[in-house]
Amino acid sequence: MNALPSPQPKGLKPSCRMRTLTTWLYFAGLFWIILAAKLWLIGQFGNSTPYWDQWNGEASLFLVPYLEHHLQLASLFDGHCEHRIFFSRVLAIGLLKLNGLWDPKLEMVVQAFIHVACILLFIGLCRQALASYAARLALGLFTTAIFVIPFGWENTLWGFQSQMCFVSLWGLIGIGCCWRYRTLSPGWWLGIASCGLGLISMASGLFAPAVICGLHIVRAAQNRSDWCRQFLGSLVLITIVIAGFLLVCHVPAHDGLKAHSVGQFLAALLKIASWPTAIPWLAPLFQAPVFLLLFWALWQRRPAADPAWLLISLGLWGEAQSLAIAYGRAVGSYASRYADNFTLTLCINCACLLYLFITLNGRPKKALVILGLWWFGVVSGSLVYVSITRLPAEIAHKRSEILTQENNVRAFLFTHDLAAFKARPFLQLPFPDPALLAAFLNHPVLRDILPTNLRDPLIPAHIATNPSGSFGPEDYSPEITGRSYETILGSYNSITGNAATGTIEFNYPAGGRTSWLKMFVAGNPQAPGMSLTLIDERGSVRAITPATDAGHVWQSAVFHRPDGPFTLRIQDKNPAAWLAFTLPREVGPASLASNFLQRIALWLVPLGIALVCLAIRLDPGPHASHPLVE
Repeated sequence: MNALPSPQPKGLKPSCRMRTLTTWLYFAGLFWIILAAKLWLIGQFGNSTPYWDQWNGEASLFLVPYLEHHLQLASLFDGHCEHRIFFSRVLAIGLLKLNGLWDPKLEMVVQAFIHVACILLFIGLCRQALASYAARLALGLFTTAIFVIPFGWENTLWGFQSQMCFVSLWGLIGIGCCWRYRTLSPGWWLGIASCGLGLISMASGLFAPAVICGLHIVRAAQNRSDWCRQFLGSLVLITIVIAGFLLVCHVPAHDGLKAHSVGQFLAALLKIASWPTAIPWLAPLFQAPVFLLLFWALWQRRPAADPAWLLISLGLWGEAQSLAIAYGRAVGSYASRYADNFTLTLCINCACLLYLFITLNGRPKKALVILGLWWFGVVSGSLVYVSITRLPAEIAHKRSEILTQENNVRAFLFTHDLAAFKARPFLQLPFPDPALLAAFLNHPVLRDILPTNLRDPLIPAHIATNPSGSFGPEDYSPEITGRSYETILGSYNSITGNAATGTIEFNYPAGGRTSWLKMFVAGNPQAPGMSLTLIDERGSVRAITPATDAGHVWQSAVFHRPDGPFTLRIQDKNPAAWLAFTLPREVGPASLASNFLQRIALWLVPLGIALVCLAIRLDPGPHASHPLVE
């Protein structure tokens, strides 16, 4: 047979059809819960200011050449640090094409979708190994709970980390397919193709084929009559692993981050293995389930088709990535951007523990219960402790840091004061080289695609006021905080207060990168006599209305720009009210969609919980056959 037995969609019993429905409801609920947590984090703490490697590794080397029509396909496979991040580059170019503007926050949202898909794929694979309905439910809820907590916040809040998601995605598909399907069958080759794609996602993509090669050795040892097939399959996998090693780039500047002694390597490894506690002596406990399952499978000579080998393969894949981080990043191995790997490894250990609990009987099971209670107690307590004591301060510090960086970049774009820009302390700019960052910002092509929060406002062809000077610069109520390095016009007068009235018109030419504009408004835009209107070349008038009456808080107003020239008219005919506004800036349509998802993030949580509860309520019972296990 080419695959493990699977049910046919026709002729399913009613209980099985209901289980299929509840499975989809369950996965949909988990999807929205985890995604909501990520979207909320992005909405609250994310920023569209590009950070660090995005300036040179994304914009300067790929987005700008793409826009200038001289980007070579081979360049997409060039090294970045030690990695080949082909898919991350294609994603960045695709989002730029879709959105019209470069927006790292949009990249964060797309990354969130990819990462949640990886998490659900992992849960789906492990469900094939767990014959107990309660165990499958427990694993799904544990995995969801641990990924809802933003231990890997650095990946979530950095739009340049999609390679972490892609390498996990291809690795999970590769291991799942090569375990499930017979060697050299079409399904197996699909897994091999996924392993190959992992090599051009990150350097760690080579670990999945290495682990699968070990699985083939087990198959060959158990069925010597099939050794030729397994040998050929192993040869293919070894070729992929060798290719992966050859694709790894050497970066001399990163040599100082590597382990330079066995002691340094072991110290980093024990620290990683004991994540999130950083207490080395807890490492054997946290990683014990994977190795216990491996020992048990070898001792019992479990057949290669046994789901235990799927969990073992996933576990060794996770452990291999920890080894790589311990060696390659012995300095800084506990950075948040690696936490998603550590979290997944913990979830794999949880799955192994549940599998052993289901399978063992007698005295071994009693001992396992004690180990399991200890494992869950220590792990859960550690996760809760870290999420309360460490995470809030780390995320708040990151938000403060990126806001400072955004403000300093805006200052340079507004004043062009290079000396002051170069004098900024380290990490007060989003790139380590101020002179090179200034060159990036001054590049006309790159400046033309900057995110909305950094880009220049639209330049009007003509401005007319009636009466003259009725809308003056920085004329807004002293009760409102201004917007730094932004041109603000208003009808509030420091002498007469709200009494000033008038009209101002901005005439804009046709054309632009996007068809959507965004401006900020304060004061009383919805009061009688106040109006913000857009007039196209045919004379059609359309009102621009902020979501709420702004008052003393800046509110955004988003509106669609006509295809041709248009006029933006702002009127204040109410002597008892005032109005202030910024000049409009372009905003991408995909950015608007991602912003909408961030705003409704909290509403997705009850939706997800309701779907999970509905799935549990409708489930036909623990004895009904399950489509992912049969």
